Amino acid sequence: MVNRASKKFIVVAYDISSIKRRNKVTKVLLRYGTRINRSVFECMMSDRELVLAKEEIAEFLNLKTDKAVFYPLCINCYSKAIYIPKRLEKEDAEPVTIL
Repeated sequence: MVNRASKKFIVVAYDISSIKRRNKVTKVLLRYGTRINRSVFECMMSDRELVLAKEEIAEFLNLKTDKAVFYPLCINCYSKAIYIPKRLEKEDAEPVTIL
């Protein structure tokens, strides 16, 4: 029997033209992960959380102008991520203001 991890590492990137819709998507992703750039999040999600996040985010997108991309990475790939400068721990990170 293969023992699989219960959560997956997912990088979520988005390009949303409306500030209001962008802020709604940001609030959803803040529940699941850590913001590493203005429009990029690193998330650890179960299969169910991934489905819920995708459904919730899809509600806010204008399908003609906006997009969101979910990149699943294996845990082995995640452990090889390189951060320049070195990644800050959550406690050390500066708060990000949502416009």
